[in-house]
Amino acid sequence: MAGLSKKVVVRDVVVSNATRLHAHRLAHALQKREMLQAFCTSLWDKGLRIPLGSRLSRQQENFWARRQLEGLNAALVEQFSIAELVRLAASPFQSHGGRDAAQFRQKQRFDAAVARWIGKNPPEIFIGYEISCARSFEAAKATGSMTILDLAGLPHDLVSRARDRFGIPGAPALEAALRVQKQRELELADHVICLSKLALDGLVAQGVDAKRISIVQLGTDLKLFRSAPFGEHKDRPLELLFVGGVHKAKGVHTLLAAASRLGPEKVRVTIAGPVIDAAILAGHQDLVRHVGFVGHAELAALYHEADVFILPSLWESWGQVTVEAMASGRPVIVSDHCGTADLVDSSTGWVFPAGDAEALESCMVAAGGDRSLLETMGKAASQRVANLGWEQYDKNVTNEILQAHTLWSAVR
Repeated sequence: MAGLSKKVVVRDVVVSNATRLHAHRLAHALQKREMLQAFCTSLWDKGLRIPLGSRLSRQQENFWARRQLEGLNAALVEQFSIAELVRLAASPFQSHGGRDAAQFRQKQRFDAAVARWIGKNPPEIFIGYEISCARSFEAAKATGSMTILDLAGLPHDLVSRARDRFGIPGAPALEAALRVQKQRELELADHVICLSKLALDGLVAQGVDAKRISIVQLGTDLKLFRSAPFGEHKDRPLELLFVGGVHKAKGVHTLLAAASRLGPEKVRVTIAGPVIDAAILAGHQDLVRHVGFVGHAELAALYHEADVFILPSLWESWGQVTVEAMASGRPVIVSDHCGTADLVDSSTGWVFPAGDAEALESCMVAAGGDRSLLETMGKAASQRVANLGWEQYDKNVTNEILQAHTLWSAVR
């Protein structure tokens, strides 16, 4: 959007997210501009602890570490925790599909609770995240508030087409319910913030006016993820890194099919993330090192151990790990169905057609052909994302919100 023609003062913005995603970052950005009325979420670290043994205490601290942000005023956080606590308690006993359905139910209950709260605490602007804000949007509009959908994912029609194209099964009843929910949220949103051109194009194809859409790329921790020189690479396989869940939607099967064509003498693959579909890893023990879920400090080290980072997703609205890898000084290979393809060109990496193992293999061959070029590309990658710190995100997202509010106010 163009710059503001006059100074706009907005004081009462509510951000609502049933889990977290990057909503806490948005809430913090608004707080710094003295615009935040409340951050509505399911669970937030307000210092409460249950006395447990040392091992369980560490798990408890890891859990709460993902539900806090230094600098965000806990007094501005409104918790709607019951549905989330029920979901977490049942999760170990459910299948992957069962957990997806339970999370959808949790988000609906969270949405209903927030909607009731809004009726008593009307904001000037209400910002909700997909699958958890249809009823909240209805309540906000009833009070005369502006509604903004922060679309962390991709439009539902685009995802549906990708599922059909690549043969990734879903649960039909759940997919239908999700589509109804997402469509209703789009209808009720006065403005949409998305993460990439891929998402914007999908929204426009689905009938959303481009004037109602902003792209705000996510930031990353540029102090933690910093460029580092490559290690000695003479006569060793190309070290590839993938970070994320092991399942087909992430394209891990495509990654391993491509790497298998070259063999462990030429490439090795490190996978950091949970295994959702174990069958994908079967038969690749000589090729793959699986390290499971790692914290940010360990992840920063893994980026530096790699020669190239790969994100082969079949659909991905953004792909924050790509930004982390680039900030760490590593060239990247991403599919054209990743939002972070916006950041990649021939100087920083490679973009290949999603699901195409032969094309991905060609990218790997190119990466391994001249190892000295990788360091040059890694430096260019680091420079490409040098303006994608969280401070820049804070400025970008609050400016977009203010400008969208100005346009909304003018046509009311």
